[in-house]
Amino acid sequence: MKKIFLFNLICTILVSCEKYVTEISDVTLSGLYVVDEIDVIGNNGTTNISYHSGDIFDNQIFPQPFNHIKTNDFNINFENDGFVGDFQMVWTNKNSPFITPQWLYDSRHHANVYDGFSIYGNNSYSLGTLILNYTTNDRISHVMSFKIEKDGFESLQLLSTSSYPYGQYGTSSRFRIYLTRIHP
Repeated sequence: MKKIFLFNLICTILVSCEKYVTEISDVTLSGLYVVDEIDVIGNNGTTNISYHSGDIFDNQIFPQPFNHIKTNDFNINFENDGFVGDFQMVWTNKNSPFITPQWLYDSRHHANVYDGFSIYGNNSYSLGTLILNYTTNDRISHVMSFKIEKDGFESLQLLSTSSYPYGQYGTSSRFRIYLTRIHP
């Protein structure tokens, strides 16, 4: 009886020490996305304001073009090779479908070799952080970082990292964007 008890105890200890891995897949950032919805997140992590179809998110704390986003009209196109790649934002001639797309921000056409996107921290437990490096037309380099919260088959949910407009002890500003893939 003691041997059976000891055997069960050892088996329980060995099994309980096994580490279970969640099934988080690789990030699939590629294709053309449109911003469907934006939530402004408060300090306590809850949604303060939501912007839906046709609404305009306007917050000058964030760098261009993330300081002015019209839902269902703001596009991001990702072209990748694994966890790094190029991206384009704000499709300016989308009402002319037979013309080559013109982008207001295009990481392929700037002299800055650091322009583009990269993903850090992707593993079995986290989708990682998306870093967007880009240069505006006035030659100012910007970096925006987003935590990748969900990466669905045809959708993407990103949470911006905190921005502190009034110093490190001020109120933080974050927003969550919901994107839908509209073209591969």
